[in-house]
Amino acid sequence: MEDQDLANRARGFMRPEKIDILQLPKSVIGRVIGKAGATIKDIRERTGARIDARDQTEDPVQVLLSGTLEACEHAKALILEVAD
Repeated sequence: MEDQDLANRARGFMRPEKIDILQLPKSVIGRVIGKAGATIKDIRERTGARIDARDQTEDPVQVLLSGTLEACEHAKALILEVAD
């Protein structure tokens, strides 16, 4: 198992330290994503977190955050700031 972990790390596939799900009202998702994805892209770049809000058919929309603990917490704070 350890050899597999090393091989995955060498290829850039690391298991995220943290996975969190934010539930946001459908009415604010447009603001979170931004025009042509600019806002969510900026949050991804600033925090290093992976952010996925692909399925927007449900209300509330589930936004998946993954990455380091610090990256996820920072992304969550920025998303909630934009959503308010």
